[in-house]
Amino acid sequence: MIRRLTPILAVRAALALVVLGTAVPTAARAQEAPPAAEFVGLAPEAVRQWIGSLGAEVGELQRDGGDAFFRVETGGVRWLVFFYGCDPAGLCGDLQYSVAFDAPGVTDAAINAWNRDRRFLKAYVGTAGEGRPLAFAQYDVLIQGGAP
Repeated sequence: MIRRLTPILAVRAALALVVLGTAVPTAARAQEAPPAAEFVGLAPEAVRQWIGSLGAEVGELQRDGGDAFFRVETGGVRWLVFFYGCDPAGLCGDLQYSVAFDAPGVTDAAINAWNRDRRFLKAYVGTAGEGRPLAFAQYDVLIQGGAP
């Protein structure tokens, strides 16, 4: 049974909240927020060199506005690495691996099932410039500082 809150009950509830609020120890309410973590990021050129050292064919670092990226080819697959959230020193807090595959038989339902069942790799359907169907996959990496 659902009961409607009468004005007297509303006043009692408000008074109870005030009393509870004043009963919380002052020290608990006055705690300061922890200091902000130092920015942690990756230099795009260092990531490019590292991927190249693993045996991949790596293109030159390119820029599109404020964002940096480079192309990679390994095992016959061509993909891109994009960098976002870069600071003035060139360290980037986010990167994204992105790849496109020819996908003449891939349906929206198959892509939706993929995204529903997998947490870390998102997919979507698009087309190439000439209208050829493509399936795109993207994997985001967020760089965060942690405890020493």
